[in-house]
Amino acid sequence: MKEVDVIFNFDDPWRWTANTNKEAMFMYRTSGGLRPLQTTLAHELGHGLRLNHVNYEYNVMGTDFEHIHVNGSNARAYGGEDVADGMVFLYGARSGAWEDVGVVHWRYSGASGEYSDHRKTRIFNSSMGNLPTVTINGETGYRVNRGQTVRAEFTYENNGKSYQSNVKVGYYVSTNDLITTYDRRIGGSTFTLGRNDVYTTTKTLVIPNDLSANTNYWLGVIVDEDNSISEAVGWNNAAYIPIRVQ
Repeated sequence: MKEVDVIFNFDDPWRWTANTNKEAMFMYRTSGGLRPLQTTLAHELGHGLRLNHVNYEYNVMGTDFEHIHVNGSNARAYGGEDVADGMVFLYGARSGAWEDVGVVHWRYSGASGEYSDHRKTRIFNSSMGNLPTVTINGETGYRVNRGQTVRAEFTYENNGKSYQSNVKVGYYVSTNDLITTYDRRIGGSTFTLGRNDVYTTTKTLVIPNDLSANTNYWLGVIVDEDNSISEAVGWNNAAYIPIRVQ
């Protein structure tokens, strides 16, 4: 294979947006309208690499407009762990080091025909019961109490070449949707991330007692928190879920 051409049809019923603002990217998922150009392009380039549709795990070769990394105001399409694994299977691993781990606030939610369907990750109470939801800046958030024990769900991926052990993960509370190590750290974990499986799991955390009541916060996560992995990209290392502290 020497070349792959992807042609976009701008005639009805197709309409596209190249806007990378997360509100524009989420709009197609929630209310239709303009379909995200970059997620569709990532999906179609996957076909150019001889990858088929996938309906059994979180994957850009499933429902691509639900396969997005977000931290802050911008959203990005990306290949993801399963695409990386498929490319290694078909073409072999590249020479030299190419490492990348990531985390997102999306999860596999089931099959929709030959496509995987995805939904946002969630926050549960300590018994894995559902928490009441609230809309925060256009996104689904969760109502929590100060001092409450919760379980925060995120999806972790190893998009790189090597098996990764002892990956440091930190959990934070932020006053905005851009999660960084400058935010307040409230917990940590150490994961092993193989490079052939998307890993969605929960972490038990305690909402700090001294947060302001009736205030929006963002519960965040950072993977490779200590930058011990020499990664090809780092923009996909953090994600969030909105919360409203009662």
